[in-house]
Amino acid sequence: MLCPPYMKNLAIQFAGTACLVMLTMHARANDKPLAAPAIIWPEELPSMNSPYQIKHDTPATLTHGVDTAVLEVDEATLLANPDVLRRAMVSAMRSDNTAGIVVLLPVYEKSANPDPVLLQYARAIHARLQGRHNTAVQHYTQLLAQVPDAHGVRMQLAETLADNYQHKAAAEQLNLLQNAELDSGLQKRYAGLHQRLQARDQWRFHAAVQLLTEDNINNAPALRRAGNWTFDAPLRDRGLGYQVALEKKWPLLHGAFYALGITTEGRQYARHSRYSNFTTQLAPGIGVARQGKSLSFSPFIQYRWFGGSAYSQSMGAQVQWHEAWSSRWQTRTLAEYSRQRHRERQHLDHTSFLAGLSLAYQPGAGYYWQIGHELYAKTDTRDSNDRFHQASLRAQWERHWPSGLGTVVIANTGTRLYNGPTLFSQGLRRRDTLHGISLSLWHQRINHSGLTPRLTWSHQRVRSNDMLFAAEKSRVFIEANKYF
Repeated sequence: MLCPPYMKNLAIQFAGTACLVMLTMHARANDKPLAAPAIIWPEELPSMNSPYQIKHDTPATLTHGVDTAVLEVDEATLLANPDVLRRAMVSAMRSDNTAGIVVLLPVYEKSANPDPVLLQYARAIHARLQGRHNTAVQHYTQLLAQVPDAHGVRMQLAETLADNYQHKAAAEQLNLLQNAELDSGLQKRYAGLHQRLQARDQWRFHAAVQLLTEDNINNAPALRRAGNWTFDAPLRDRGLGYQVALEKKWPLLHGAFYALGITTEGRQYARHSRYSNFTTQLAPGIGVARQGKSLSFSPFIQYRWFGGSAYSQSMGAQVQWHEAWSSRWQTRTLAEYSRQRHRERQHLDHTSFLAGLSLAYQPGAGYYWQIGHELYAKTDTRDSNDRFHQASLRAQWERHWPSGLGTVVIANTGTRLYNGPTLFSQGLRRRDTLHGISLSLWHQRINHSGLTPRLTWSHQRVRSNDMLFAAEKSRVFIEANKYF
């Protein structure tokens, strides 16, 4: 007995979800600190030159070049020679040897008489390297209480506060450096951080335009005839797609923020304007972001027009959680509730629920992978055959090639199960399986005024036990994006 298509699809989604969960657990188990920040030794702190080098393969091991010989020093030897240990610690910190700091700090903390200033500074750097921004801020603050004129330390405190989304506190530290005599390196970092904080307080604008060619804008079924029934033929048309998004965040204390997002998108067809559609959404929100994590809550209201007439209105709220486990792994979780009301087709009024989890992996520059799983439910309709539950799986691969060519491949699959039968489902609950794939290409040499057009082909297919809803459609478009 052959397995129904929707069962195969469910098996694929189950395997994909299991893979997603295992990858997320792997990301957590291999959680490593984010990319190391630039650390410059403040000239206001005591410093010493040292010929010692850190050996990274074994903990607390030091090598010292004596002519052609190499002397290895273990933890016990370092503790027995505090001057050697101090020189090694200073050498690691002055040379931005982050691995050396991680190795030597636990040993230096065990030493008999550690320099309190050096120890506090090393702890601050170590915490910052591990992404523990709150702890790093505490150490930097305590260090500045001992050495208030250490401008390099204050700069690192400001940078750490900014990394932790504490923008106001970071700006206050920059204000204290405004009239200080800074060397060229600190002046450059001051200007960069000042510009970065200003950019975060500005409106962000995104616009995209698509030149469309579609072969089935009316979602006509693959079959034209069934008994005495004759179905509409697929309509082919060209048109213009567009999207405009405006966003701003207002920083508050302790990493909290207010947010406002306005999004407008639509499609306008050349010959069949009755299928043109337009959607706009307003979404104020509030959230908090710290140490590579962010949590946001956004109520929203959305209006949709179809064929030039008002079609529906939706109101709801979304909660989103984002976490960067390391410089390579990130996860995003969302949950959404919405209530949609239709102006004329009131029997389609419904409540919807959405939950999703996605995992992103970036092994290096020019590579990007993402896999995600979503559950969607449409309830509270008048008719049972308009209610359904849907599960979908999505994967994305992006590559920026050395030649300047860029490619993105996106594939998705899903299963939709309705609560009741439809016209041609032979008395059975309607079941749909959905498949889609898209390919985008672009080249960095093809650009104008900062715009790099992308050529995208996409194909969607729906298989259903009701032939009225079994359909295929393809779309080709050229897209240009601009961020301000």
